[in-house]
Amino acid sequence: MLAAFFGLFYVAWITMSALQIYPLGGERTDIFSFPATIALYCTGFYALTAWHRAARAVAAVATVVMLAMGLMLAPTATYFDVEGDSDIVRELQARARDNDAIVLYPSAGFIVGYYGPWPVAIERTDLMMQGYDVSLRRPASLTLPRNTLERVAPVLESFLQRGSLQRVFYVAARQQSDVIPESFIISA
Repeated sequence: MLAAFFGLFYVAWITMSALQIYPLGGERTDIFSFPATIALYCTGFYALTAWHRAARAVAAVATVVMLAMGLMLAPTATYFDVEGDSDIVRELQARARDNDAIVLYPSAGFIVGYYGPWPVAIERTDLMMQGYDVSLRRPASLTLPRNTLERVAPVLESFLQRGSLQRVFYVAARQQSDVIPESFIISA
């Protein structure tokens, strides 16, 4: 019964990937299947050997070895250094007033959306591995478009030409220098 449950996990996982609901093939998303893989292997191995008493002992030992290997040699996914992300957002929250602009580097939408008090929008995109992106839904906010400076420059210039903006806060996280060059950042 347990093996059937874990088997259905993979059927659902592959189906959701085929329907483009859940991305398959990225280390940060695939890592969530590893516990089910270990459990499916262990229950399947046990089910194959349950017919004989000696085989059950071998299966029990193999299951313990598999679980130990899974725990000791667990694959990892690359996560960005998130040290200080919440501090950046708290500082932004303390300083930014309603008539101030908040300009977000593309990936900063995730941290500001998670740690900040402002409403967010989750939008479908093919530019992100997980298939969605996060942006602020605050009147004087702009999440810069992904890709190149050619796309960023006109959007940013149009946004900054609003006459009612008092100050502009630029929030960058996990920044790639080729998207917004240093000369484009105004610091006070």
